[in-house]
Amino acid sequence: MAIQSIPLLSQIRLQLNAGNDRFIYRTINNVKPTASDEDVYAVAVAIASLQTFLLRLIRITICAYLKKISIQIYMSL
Repeated sequence: MAIQSIPLLSQIRLQLNAGNDRFIYRTINNVKPTASDEDVYAVAVAIASLQTFLLRLIRITICAYLKKISIQIYMSL
C-alpha cells in the first residue's frame, strides 16, 4: 500500500536572541508548502536581517494530510 503526503499549509517561526536567555519569536504564516527548503531558508534569513536581534533558530511547520494510493497493475497478453 502506498501513501502520499499532500501539503496543505506551512509556517516559519524565527527565534531571535534578545540577550540574557530571552528570546523573541516572529511567525510568518501562509508559506507556500511546496517551496524548497533552500528558498524558505533564504527568505527566513532575509526577514531576520531586518530584525534588531540576532537569529538563533528557524523552524518550519508543514501541515499535510496523508492519502492512500491504490496501485493498479495491468498485464497485457
